[in-house]
Amino acid sequence: MILALLAPRPLLPGPDGKPPAGAPPLTWTVLLGLSGTVLAAFASYLATRLTSFALADLTGGFGVGPDEAAWVANAYNVAEIAVVPLAPWLASIISPRRAVAFSIALLTVASAACPGAGDYRGLIALRFLQGLGGGALIPLLLGTVLRFTPLHQRVVGFAFYALVTTATPLLSETLSGIVTDTLGWQPVYYLDLLISPIALVLVLVGLPIEPLKLEALADADYPGMLLLAVCASTLTTALDLGQRLDWFDSSLIMALFVASALLLAAFVVWELSIEKPLIHLRLLLRRNLACGLLLIIPFSFSLLVTSNVVAQYGVQVRGYRQLQVGEILLWAALVQLAVCASTPFLMRRIDTRVVLAFGLALVALGCRLATFIDSDWAVTDLLPSSITVACGQPLIMVGLLLTATSTLQPQDALAGATLFNIVRTIAGTIGGAIVGAVLTVRERVHSATLADHLVRGAQSTLTGGAPATLAAHARAQSTVMATADAFGMLGTIATIGLLISLAIAEIRIGRKPA
Repeated sequence: MILALLAPRPLLPGPDGKPPAGAPPLTWTVLLGLSGTVLAAFASYLATRLTSFALADLTGGFGVGPDEAAWVANAYNVAEIAVVPLAPWLASIISPRRAVAFSIALLTVASAACPGAGDYRGLIALRFLQGLGGGALIPLLLGTVLRFTPLHQRVVGFAFYALVTTATPLLSETLSGIVTDTLGWQPVYYLDLLISPIALVLVLVGLPIEPLKLEALADADYPGMLLLAVCASTLTTALDLGQRLDWFDSSLIMALFVASALLLAAFVVWELSIEKPLIHLRLLLRRNLACGLLLIIPFSFSLLVTSNVVAQYGVQVRGYRQLQVGEILLWAALVQLAVCASTPFLMRRIDTRVVLAFGLALVALGCRLATFIDSDWAVTDLLPSSITVACGQPLIMVGLLLTATSTLQPQDALAGATLFNIVRTIAGTIGGAIVGAVLTVRERVHSATLADHLVRGAQSTLTGGAPATLAAHARAQSTVMATADAFGMLGTIATIGLLISLAIAEIRIGRKPA
């Protein structure tokens, strides 16, 4: 039904005056393969949920402290970001079908082994392997869409990608919460064993069989890959551990930031100096690609509204279990499923820039509604704002993809997909670090201010432990106020994104060939 709705307008020509070439018409067989890749990406999100639900269990089970347990999450994140620039290139050598199938197999084997890890170091190693497998799947999905979807149907593939990046994290949060709350943290890993084989079969049946292109190995930009992977991994480690190690007061964090800056500079110099770089950085001079990459930042920040800020408020202020939070996030996920299904219809009839701007406006509005939060609010009171944000996110993602790829020629598709996924992954990590810092710092500021006023103003009439009680109440109130500050910041970033969207050149979707 979705495919029948696609009759979009011609796509604007690229810089050489020719419209970008497209793939053959999308068939139901290829659609099965894309569905399998989406399902595999959902399994990868399940793999990331361990540290959200089971950090305390890991700390006690392996006899390690919170700082050591944090590396369980960091091992996955480092591997995930390191593999992003490598996955599309690998797919171009061995074919998307083989690359996706191998990533699914690696994720499945590592997930099956994690619950039986004999010690802490073994678990770290398995989490790293999980990150390599799971981290490759989302960039491979985008590369598969660009490779096998024709222009007039590409928005369908982009809707699949939007589904992965918006709804599936919330769905995985809900499912993981249910399993953890009822069965414990170990079975979360076994969910991959149920989902991944189905995804693997769909991929092997649906995606076309293509020959190996091993001759391309001789021309690969190995130094560029190494510099980019190490730079991204170093930056990710600094952002992941910064909050725990007090940011710039830590010599380790400072060293990681300096190292990532030097590696980035070396990567840029190298890429500009060789004939066949991993990423043609001059692509950034294209207005729509540059705008699309910039707009990934407000999109990535918007994802934190429900999965981070709302979830933390429910747990820390209202005392909800993870299962209760997951049930609430499910409503936002269901809304996103409906919006993702409708985006091809909308993109056919409405200017992409309007859809993108409308999505950003919805996110800004939803965040603004949430700034009125007070301590009497249950998490269900945040549903109107959460659903408003959820409606906007798929519109932003599909609009971003169309914006960033609107003038890319086939020879630039690999570099464009790599840039898009690198920026998306790093922006998500930066967003999580900034939101975490805002919540912590603003909570301390509000707590100190309220405690000081309450205790000094009432000390003449209070006895015993009453001042301490007031201070505890002040801390609870300060958490609510910090949450409102975080919502306000996220809304401001979405508004800035709305202004950036005004600079986008006209985008049109290709008409089905006669």
